[in-house]
Formats: sequence, C-alpha cells, structure tokens
Amino acid sequence: MDIHDIQLTIKDVITNEGHHTQSIYTILPTALAEAINNTHLSFNDSIEDAFIWSHNKTGVYSTKSGYHWLLSHHEADNPASVSWNWIWKLKVPEKN
Repeated sequence: MDIHDIQLTIKDVITNEGHHTQSIYTILPTALAEAINNTHLSFNDSIEDAFIWSHNKTGVYSTKSGYHWLLSHHEADNPASVSWNWIWKLKVPEKN
C-alpha cells in the first residue's frame, strides 16, 4: 500500500458522482479495480462514518461476540475443536 493512500476513505474513492480509483496511488489488481468501479453505493452526508462489527446485532464489537466469532471459525476449521474456556481463567487486569 502506498503511503499516500493511508488517509483515504471509501468516500474518497467511491462517491455519489462516480468512481475515482485513479486517485489511489497503490497499483490495484485489475479484478479489484473493476470490482470497485462496478460497486454502486449511496452515501448519506448527514451520517458520520463508523466501523461496524457485522458479527453482532448492534454492530458494536464486544468481547463476547469476538469470542463466539473465533469459536465458529475454529470449529469450522476443526470439527473436533479444543475448548476455549481456558481463556476466561487467565489472570489479566479487569476492564476499566
């Protein structure tokens, strides 16, 4: 990734008026550039950008949802998976 692209947002590359992949300094694989150029999004300028955790109904990351996501991925890779219950017994500082 080119250092010039670090501060770019989705809105900098895909706008309501069209696509601006030419504003990206990083050389993109053709398939990725085409995928970006074929993506149609509408932005609501009255809503601020935010990170969304898609593995929780609220969209907010929680340790519990992260744990369940990790378990589901581990079980998918290895049906005879090992229990992750040990993680709750770790002696770590409490959340403030």
